Amino acid sequence: MEGRRRKSLRRLNDEVSRNWEDLNTDCLINIFERVRLESLILDIPFVCKSWYKVSLDPHCWKLLDFRFMSLKRSSWAIKIQEKKSCWGLRNHSYATPSTQFMKIAVHRSCGLATKLAFHTCNFEDNILEYVLER
Repeated sequence: MEGRRRKSLRRLNDEVSRNWEDLNTDCLINIFERVRLESLILDIPFVCKSWYKVSLDPHCWKLLDFRFMSLKRSSWAIKIQEKKSCWGLRNHSYATPSTQFMKIAVHRSCGLATKLAFHTCNFEDNILEYVLER
């Protein structure tokens, strides 16, 4: 009985210590396709290098759903301001957080986006033109 318990504990420890950054790229893309844009831009790339690289794959960016965004300052807008330097954006950029967010998502889709969703009137005038050009 004691031997079985040790084997179970050893197996449990092996499962707990799995390295998430070693997941297969195709598996990660499949997962990231289902993640909200907010997490895909503001969280996932900062987990580890392999997740960052996979998050840049255009297949993760087929659905660009901006409906969660609003004109009021929210947690995602604050996160964008905090992470501007990671993206090489200058602090004196005149674009609003929502415009920056949309441009990042559209750029990363590399033209593979198949669906675009957003509320009307919560973006700058030029953003729709930017999206349509890509």
